[in-house]
Amino acid sequence: MSTLETLQAEHKARHARLYGPPLPIRRRLPAPPDDAPRSTAFIPPIPQSSGMAAAAEAMRLETLIAKLTADLRKIENVRQGYAFIKKIQIVVCMHFGVAVDDVLSARRTANVVLPRQIAVYLAKLLTPRSLPEIGRLFGGRDHTTILHAIRKIEALRQSDERIAGYITALIAQLGREGE
Repeated sequence: MSTLETLQAEHKARHARLYGPPLPIRRRLPAPPDDAPRSTAFIPPIPQSSGMAAAAEAMRLETLIAKLTADLRKIENVRQGYAFIKKIQIVVCMHFGVAVDDVLSARRTANVVLPRQIAVYLAKLLTPRSLPEIGRLFGGRDHTTILHAIRKIEALRQSDERIAGYITALIAQLGREGE
């Protein structure tokens, strides 16, 4: 026996002593058939050995499918919310005649700040997104900056009819485009 084989044998013996015998290799699930639809998950056949075990397994699989479907719906809702915020950004920028890149940038000139704050206000008003999520979509801003923008536009909407008109027109435009 060579030195390498001796070292390998000693290593296996030491490993077995410390961690016990090796675990059996798990069986892999069978591959789905070629004609299986790609949009649904492949569920392996349930063994028919005992009726009780088969019913329990079927119930477990139904629960798993229900959870996965719910998770998929959550993911789709999140994606739709993000897409709608991007749409809000575009519509507000078109209304005020500024570039979306300027609204997402760190610029603080008056012609960029007001459209940015109105877009943030509309994003919070029309979507279920949290302040940090909205901040990430508006150039990585902090949630407190987003909160300041929302409070400022709420105050301006009460005191300035022009701002209230802008917001009403933008909400109507976003509603028409959403249909």
